[in-house]
Amino acid sequence: MTIRRLGNTPRIRETDYSRFASSYPNALASLIPIRREWQSRLQKLARLSHKRQHHAVRQLLRARHLYPLFAFDALKSCKRLGGASPETVVALANRFDPFNPVTDERVVLRDAARSTSRSRIVCDFGPIRRMHQQVVDAILRNLHPLLENQFLFNGGMPKALSAIEAAISAGNHYSCELDFVGFYGSVVVDDLAEVTRPLPNSISQHVVWDEHLRFNDHLFVTLSSLRSDPTPEPPSGLYLGSASSPIVGEILISRLLADAQLGDIITYADNLCVLGRSEEEVTARITSLRDAINASPLRCVSGLRVTHKPIRNVFEGKPSVSGVEFSSHRAITRRNRETASIRVSGWQPTFDKIAQYQIGAAEYVSVDDLNTAITKVSNWKRYYSSWPDGDLFEAEYLAWLKARRFLERGTPEHKASAIAAVVNAHLMHDSGERGDLRYRDFLPGLRTVAETELDQAIQERLNIILNSRTRQRSTPTIQDW
Repeated sequence: MTIRRLGNTPRIRETDYSRFASSYPNALASLIPIRREWQSRLQKLARLSHKRQHHAVRQLLRARHLYPLFAFDALKSCKRLGGASPETVVALANRFDPFNPVTDERVVLRDAARSTSRSRIVCDFGPIRRMHQQVVDAILRNLHPLLENQFLFNGGMPKALSAIEAAISAGNHYSCELDFVGFYGSVVVDDLAEVTRPLPNSISQHVVWDEHLRFNDHLFVTLSSLRSDPTPEPPSGLYLGSASSPIVGEILISRLLADAQLGDIITYADNLCVLGRSEEEVTARITSLRDAINASPLRCVSGLRVTHKPIRNVFEGKPSVSGVEFSSHRAITRRNRETASIRVSGWQPTFDKIAQYQIGAAEYVSVDDLNTAITKVSNWKRYYSSWPDGDLFEAEYLAWLKARRFLERGTPEHKASAIAAVVNAHLMHDSGERGDLRYRDFLPGLRTVAETELDQAIQERLNIILNSRTRQRSTPTIQDW
């Protein structure tokens, strides 16, 4: 529901949370002291000895007065607050029992692909499992300090990129991006309980690993919108989509990097950036990491494989092997001629990332793939805020994609969207002259009747804009008089 106000007051979109807060203010207020106690007890846990932590965790998870907070946070995370009431929260709180399996809640499999060319199957868990997972996540984050250069929970991608910039400025001009192949899916259950100490074994079994799901495939529900396989195999390893999987993954990576004495490697989830002052130094560090994985006493990571891209020089060599790349970001570097120092002036998508969305002129492409690409491209400038040409690239790619979408499904809405996108891209290159046909560079070139219709509509829109500009220039101003 959108609340409209008079005048220039901005519209305020009412969320499920704000509706719940306005409908049940007392219920929400009652959670404030509970949340304060929960956070305080987590902090106290971290100050206990390892032996005492195990008992304290059990006591904490049996404190029933905390359960309504766990339930409310789970409903909020699952986007189930719409239509919820205090009674809904209490009913869910009564189901809190991470010591035993959840046997009656289904899990939805969906495709969260980052590109149009490959699938990434993610689990959408219900509120009971989500409630257990979030509590485990909070406990492990407080009791397992990570390395300084692990940025998934320590500032995110902006901090990771800043750390790379600092390393380059310090003279580390060689880099290599590493990736754990299918990291979460490669983890096995052996030794997982030891990694997640001081959690009781039963919680590692029923929440972190969710053993019951492994033997009950009927609990998985597959969305018909899965592009790759309408009936995929249930996922293996740590489930993508589980609130506890990211922190468990970070703990494993922290252990491996510490064993290899490579704590200064920059990581974001399972993406790693190795920097050094020479190609030989980077190669040696990659070898050390591989040796640490092979020699690790942790059997849960015995199946891990590491791949790496070519070692790159920050500023020299062929374009294909120069420049720093990390997690779909490519550094824009500048050399100071006087001092010969190198710095990063911005970040843009990698060439591979940009190429993923060059599908506007493809022979066969689905509307779903086009919509996915349009959503991703529409966020380019937000993801890559320091990209100097980001506005231009975003406008051009949206023009190509939306024009092709109209040709695939010629609805009035798609036509209007395509016209606006193509005109916007054209005006970014606008010469100001009539007859400039640059806009045709953003059409698929399929020479269909629909494309001819779109071409004519774009010409009409551009003529209107040019006529409007001509009138504005010819109208006398106060200064002219």
